[in-house]
Amino acid sequence: MVATLCDVAVIDAGVQKLSRSRDSSAVLKARLISLRSALPCVPILAVEGVDDKIIYARWIGRLRSSLVYEPLICRGKDGVLALKAALERDQTGLEAGVYFFIDRDFDGLKGSSASKSVFLTEGYSLENYLVSPAVLDKTLIDLFHCDGRPDVRSKIVVEFERVYAEFLSVTKQLNIRIYIARKCGVKLNKTITDKISDIAQVSLGAVVASNNDPSSIITYIREISEDEIKNIICQFGSLDPAKNFRGKFALMFFRRWLDLLADDFDARQTDLFSDIKRVEKVRRKELTIGHFASCSDFPPGLDTFVQTIDAAA
Repeated sequence: MVATLCDVAVIDAGVQKLSRSRDSSAVLKARLISLRSALPCVPILAVEGVDDKIIYARWIGRLRSSLVYEPLICRGKDGVLALKAALERDQTGLEAGVYFFIDRDFDGLKGSSASKSVFLTEGYSLENYLVSPAVLDKTLIDLFHCDGRPDVRSKIVVEFERVYAEFLSVTKQLNIRIYIARKCGVKLNKTITDKISDIAQVSLGAVVASNNDPSSIITYIREISEDEIKNIICQFGSLDPAKNFRGKFALMFFRRWLDLLADDFDARQTDLFSDIKRVEKVRRKELTIGHFASCSDFPPGLDTFVQTIDAAA
């Protein structure tokens, strides 16, 4: 059978990905060896990115403040999995004291085996745990000066929950397209946007879809047949949007909505803050992932996993 140009492109992309994966694992393994030489007995936590490093630092600090460890940023989920695979092949015992922190996303461990050294989030990603009514309530106390006013906070939290539900509904089609790609093993043509305006128009009281068609935001490297999609769509319907939709979208929304809320606090455009005195300004610079992580619930199982972290033998 003669390969089509599309087949050749897919095969070539696969070869390039394998090559990049090998290069990535070699670089990460070299960095780990260097770290282990400098810190022979300190646990090494392999995480996906810089944000993960910050979030886990806050969570681990709350769960086990005495734990001394060194993070190893792997530049994405594939990097963490590539390092894990490299250490599984290694015969020198380099894997001792190394722990892997992985977002579930829509593709889980991507065929890699689970083990006692792997923590996999129950929700889509770390960001999903940062966007919640509880985090908002604590943020209103700490940064919006609503301490002592549970009535005001409750009113704002109810409004947030309503608008957040709208956002999740508006971005459902984007999540479906990502879900289909992950389940079919199809690469995307371009990096997913990090601009909230590309995916939704957010105001303090409402969310509407952007003018961009979902298929122009999430584009596939090859066409996916209707037969491939049918069963996948049924599986998608069982997901909890707040927990299982793409967390980076959720955090983009949360940051934008909090920025608008801070504008409202300053301008007194609505009655959301009622008669709250405006002597102090909103502490906008502290609206960070570190702050959100310091207020959020932990992913289920993280507390138990953190207690198992030991130094390298």
